[in-house]
Amino acid sequence: MRVRQSYLPVIILLSACALLLLAFLPCASSIATSAPSSSPPSPLPPPRPQSPPQPPRKTAGSAVPPPVLLLDVDGTLYSPLATGLERAIVTNIHTYCQRIYNLSPSDCDALHIQYGSTIEGLRTTRALSNDDLAAFYHNVYKDLPLHLLLPPPPSASPSGGDTSGYQHQPHPLSQLLHAHRGPIYITSNSPLPHVLATLAHLGLASFPWAGILTPDSLPDFPTKSNPVYWASLLEKYPPASPPDSASTPSSLPPPPRLVLLDDSVHNLRAATSLGIRGILVNNDHEGRKEGGYAFDRALAAAIGAIDPTWTFDDIYYLRAKNDVDRRSLHRPTLARLEAELTALRLSLTTAAPPSPPTSPSLDDSGSFQNFQNMPPPSPPPSPHPSPRPTLPALRVHDLGAGLLSMLGPVLKMAGNAGFVAVDYKACELNPRVFEAVRRKLVKEEGFEVREGGGGEGGGEKGGSETSKRHVSEGRRGWGHGGQVVLVRGAREGGKEGERLPAVRVRLRVEDFGASVKEEQGEGGGREVGRQRPHLVVGCCLADLYRPREFVSRLLRACAGGGGREGGSEGGREGVDPLVYLPITFAGQTALTPGAPAQDLPSSHPSSLPSSLPSDVEAMEAYHTSLVETQGHNLSPSLLIDAMERHGAVLLSQGASPWRVERERDSYLWECLVYFFGLGLLSSSSLPSSSSSGGGKVGWDVGAWRRRVMERRPVIEVGNVDLLFRLSKGGGREGRKEDEETLTNVYVEFVGPREVVCREEGWKEEGALDATEVEVESICSLISSGTELKVYRGDFPGGVGEDEGEEGEEMDVSIKGMKGEKMAYPLRYGYSLVGRVKRCGKGVKEKRKLLGLEGRGEGPEGRGPLVFVFAAHASRVIVDESAVMVVPPGIAPEDAVYLPSVETALSLVQDARPVIGETINVIGAGLIGLLVLSILGKVPFWGNLRAVDPLEYRRALAKKVGASVTVAPAELGKEGERKVVEGEVEEEEEEMEKADTSIEVSGVAAGLQTAIDHTRYGGKVVVGSWYGNHAASNPAKLRLGLGFHRSHLKLCLSQVSRISTELLDKWTKKRRFGTAWRLVKELKPSRVLTTRVVAPQKVGEAFHILDTQPTETLAILIDYRKEGKEAEMSEGRKESK
Repeated sequence: MRVRQSYLPVIILLSACALLLLAFLPCASSIATSAPSSSPPSPLPPPRPQSPPQPPRKTAGSAVPPPVLLLDVDGTLYSPLATGLERAIVTNIHTYCQRIYNLSPSDCDALHIQYGSTIEGLRTTRALSNDDLAAFYHNVYKDLPLHLLLPPPPSASPSGGDTSGYQHQPHPLSQLLHAHRGPIYITSNSPLPHVLATLAHLGLASFPWAGILTPDSLPDFPTKSNPVYWASLLEKYPPASPPDSASTPSSLPPPPRLVLLDDSVHNLRAATSLGIRGILVNNDHEGRKEGGYAFDRALAAAIGAIDPTWTFDDIYYLRAKNDVDRRSLHRPTLARLEAELTALRLSLTTAAPPSPPTSPSLDDSGSFQNFQNMPPPSPPPSPHPSPRPTLPALRVHDLGAGLLSMLGPVLKMAGNAGFVAVDYKACELNPRVFEAVRRKLVKEEGFEVREGGGGEGGGEKGGSETSKRHVSEGRRGWGHGGQVVLVRGAREGGKEGERLPAVRVRLRVEDFGASVKEEQGEGGGREVGRQRPHLVVGCCLADLYRPREFVSRLLRACAGGGGREGGSEGGREGVDPLVYLPITFAGQTALTPGAPAQDLPSSHPSSLPSSLPSDVEAMEAYHTSLVETQGHNLSPSLLIDAMERHGAVLLSQGASPWRVERERDSYLWECLVYFFGLGLLSSSSLPSSSSSGGGKVGWDVGAWRRRVMERRPVIEVGNVDLLFRLSKGGGREGRKEDEETLTNVYVEFVGPREVVCREEGWKEEGALDATEVEVESICSLISSGTELKVYRGDFPGGVGEDEGEEGEEMDVSIKGMKGEKMAYPLRYGYSLVGRVKRCGKGVKEKRKLLGLEGRGEGPEGRGPLVFVFAAHASRVIVDESAVMVVPPGIAPEDAVYLPSVETALSLVQDARPVIGETINVIGAGLIGLLVLSILGKVPFWGNLRAVDPLEYRRALAKKVGASVTVAPAELGKEGERKVVEGEVEEEEEEMEKADTSIEVSGVAAGLQTAIDHTRYGGKVVVGSWYGNHAASNPAKLRLGLGFHRSHLKLCLSQVSRISTELLDKWTKKRRFGTAWRLVKELKPSRVLTTRVVAPQKVGEAFHILDTQPTETLAILIDYRKEGKEAEMSEGRKESK
């Protein structure tokens, strides 16, 4: 807004009146009325009431045309204050009007306020000619610093995205605008040359605008306050008139509605008086109190990606999130943390020498003396021994603390572990959140303010003079780096009456780990040296950063300055800190039940073709947005790898999934849908998987959001809890492995249902052939198909083998396996991912594989991830031809699925699906689910039916894209249960047979099912290996007269070779390339990996795979676990 200091009070008053008037205009519907307030919060908001029932709305598939967007330019497409361009324009206006019309700057501003623009005021008060108007535009808009609109150069730091988890950064303008499926016009009060130059500097010169309206492009230079300006648009898109109940309903769709996005209240008021909807844009955070939203939010509201009548509030969100966090924490990891704290307390008690008591305070060493001139608390009950008076306080550093959701659990564990005092430092960038925390701690939790930030209630009455002084200073301490200190003595707490230790809480508005600073002590001085924390906590935090950046920040936050710490903790530099990272997002989000993709009917000739993504596609696009726009990390394994590379040891991990229900978790559910809508804006212009035409069909994000709101699915989010110990010598980088002590851990099948983990000596510099490479393993995959048969002995050479089949080769297409016989004892496996450690002299890609080209492709200059077809082992030596470099962006736990994805791809290629067909996938195991995932991305407009006897697998089949799921016994019966848009409908007709059946059940009964339920002349693609069927145990099939007359085509599909029909066009290299792209897109580990184990637990893993098929699909062997099983599999089970 263009203002002068002397007119500021008047302008603020007039702007407020204008906003009030705009809010009551019947056609305005501006989101300015629902913009979030920047005023100080209440202590902590009460629970948000449940949203009232909404009236019936048009369904997502209704022919509702998208709005016609009218976009202002200056102040709307960019921030006027941040760029300084607005000031340059105002300066030119003042200079020109003073020179030509002898008007002072204050006179010019008065015209702008009264008439909406200075030029409109001059036209009205001085009767300017068209030549005068042209001269005004020419002089005012020349020589402007448009270079200020250019984006800054890329930062060297990977940060810059959303590090709060809820303040999503805006997408690039072009991506945002492409999300809209209707026409977009530029409507500006600036002249056309300036508008074109501005759009070019914003990177929008080639955007397909429906038109550009400017005063100089219209007769007599009208501005937006003149109805003439809008005449052509209103003629083309007349406002919808209210329906006439007496008239016959029209079969034509309603015309699209005009929506103006503008930063001028005056322009919006003029437009809304003509029936144009107005949305106030305010790109400057400092002015949000005047109303309006940033452009990306305003655009999202205009196209329906977010609800303009709904308000996001950070404190309500954090409170709702904390409720779900508490019930989702992984209890075994919490128990391990408490055990580690108990061991820590014992070590500190043993190491700390007795010393005489000192003055009551928390001294510089962190030792408990007395927080509030109260006697020390009584020793905790047995079994904990009595702590010594010099026992240091447990030093805790909470990174990204939010509403201090982890304070309660930490105090409880510290008390149980025997600590009598806790020094809790909490960092948070949002001062509004910390102000709410401070008030809550004082009013509800019995804390006293000892330093900074003011106080309320009775908290300060018994405080020190320092406390009272800070009370009078109010909130002045809340700048960046501001600190408030609160204290509370020991007390009984919780339902079980635990003894909670005394605690000092230091709230700091600070970006954790951004720099290492000396911290201000309680008395206003400086601490002597900076002490390492005993425990670092980061709830819902680690995934908000790239792994390397997070670890770098973490290490800086944990850096110690020596000082007096050594003396306070037994002469040591200090204990190795524990790092607890609960609710770390694992890149898994699902809407249950899911909805399929669909094309939307054409709603208006001006609208682009659009479609609704399936819920699976939508969540994949949302995840992509989190990575590419917000800079998040969705792979816990990458975080674990980065931590271990810097010396951390993983102590425990476990699933902590969210299950967010609309009725129970109302506000959090609405917040997540809000985040989804914003995230999909950058992906909505991608081609829809359900489009059958060759043109570009984009996603209608607004229609997708409306469908979600109507269906109210459960939102399931996959998270993991991680517990590390930081150590200068405990990680993989810090371990010195002598040649004599190097071992290789491998898996060996020694007999039916007997598998063992063995160790063998390994020479680090052992001889390699010229073309061989040594790979250090990260993980390998156990499948529930082929490997389970090897485990059971169900293979030639196992038990009861047929003559002529004994001694079959493992694989005829993989060098290293060719010639190897399938007979016990047997090392087997074919999906391993790791990194190359050594290469033979003749390896062609040696420098690339070892990471010696430039900085290397892997983190910190290491070689890239590689995939090899090799047996389960921590180290393998293979020929270079068996090594494939994993493409960037694929995590190790996804890369191990390459053979399975390639198998599923070859089955789909052999099936050759046709649009409109019904396809049966018999068996929803590992391969069957991957087949369904691939077919789910192909438009059928028919049925994609998953057939499996296990309900658990049928539920997974729905998630990955099956339109119908059914048990084998129900095939062919009337009344098939079918899920359509979340509703269960009954089919009255007999279930139709499939045109094509893909049989991947692994049992002969599955093949019989495929034959019986494939229509006349159809195709059955047989992908199963049915194991060993000796003469005494033949496979039983009914191949009678019906089969003889069926004209079925049986296609035997096997992945080792390309089928003869595709040999002219496809090679193994081409198919691997396609499979890698599918691995990256599908991220199969998120759905299919049900357990992660250390190699020492392989016997238990195969037993589970053999005996618990209802809960197990694929098991990952993680060679980094050092004997500790990682129970990530429990992600689908809610923590009790």
